[in-house]
Amino acid sequence: MNNFAPRPEGKLFENGTLVFERLLPGPIERVWRYVAEGDLRKKWIMAGDMTRTGTATMTFDHTSLSGEVAPDRFAAMRQPVSFDVEVLEVDPPHRLTLTWPEEASTGIVTIELSAVGDKVLLRLTHHHPDFDRAAAFNHMGGWHTHLGLLEDALTETKPRPFWTYFAGVETDYLKAFGDKDFNTVAVTVEKAFPVSAEKVFAAWLDPALIAKFIVGPEVRDERLIHIESDPVAGGAFSFKVERGGEVIDHIGHYYEVAAPSRLSFSWGIAGVSDPLESRVSIDIIPEGDGCRLTLTHDMAAQWADYAERTQQGWTFMLGKLGEIL
Repeated sequence: MNNFAPRPEGKLFENGTLVFERLLPGPIERVWRYVAEGDLRKKWIMAGDMTRTGTATMTFDHTSLSGEVAPDRFAAMRQPVSFDVEVLEVDPPHRLTLTWPEEASTGIVTIELSAVGDKVLLRLTHHHPDFDRAAAFNHMGGWHTHLGLLEDALTETKPRPFWTYFAGVETDYLKAFGDKDFNTVAVTVEKAFPVSAEKVFAAWLDPALIAKFIVGPEVRDERLIHIESDPVAGGAFSFKVERGGEVIDHIGHYYEVAAPSRLSFSWGIAGVSDPLESRVSIDIIPEGDGCRLTLTHDMAAQWADYAERTQQGWTFMLGKLGEIL
């Protein structure tokens, strides 16, 4: 599991959606308490009860987070600041969704938790309805820093100085982005299947079927070397083939294995692309007598020129899956 932990940097998509992931110490019930309960959440971001749906008052007290006083740029944050949110969904210990006040409109924040062995994968999604570059970078620096404080709280480490750390993180993001407005692109493919969600889900973890729709001579002109996988959250996989005299090893780790509805994993090619820069998420929902699968592939913006080819590839593979089920 050494190469499993996702990178701490935020992913900013073209539509203004911001995503962070962290691999935290478990158990999941403990992490959930730090997300939902105000007395624990205030150690890393803000106070206020979010254990039930409805209107809730949140209070930011940045000075109390680490004892560091806000710089002049954020002088308004030197004193506690309160605001109301709507808690839209509470599904302990897995999912929390709330509104987030923006200057021009209201954003939506979703925090999802999934157990990975003795660790917990946290995925935070902040959707901005109206993209504003300055606000997006402010949110990136803010969430990055607050999630760092969550790690400090869970590991019982002295909290990092909030404003000093935030300034460094924000500078790093601005430097890394340059004149770009996003660092991640996504492609989405959907397909309906006339069979159960259970059957479609199982195919993604069955080596015999993987060799019929993802890799191997039944899929394209290539020789299959091996299909190796440990299909549990945190487990690794390697789908190795020889194509045109070149060995290609598709590698990654499973993030979520929640039959029959959700599967997610990193995806890369050994020696070519870092799997931590690429994530595939598969959602399967019942539909009539069958089901519908939605596949979303997130990848670093440097691979944007391959987005159309990637979409075509997954469309082809889902077509092959439909033929064999």
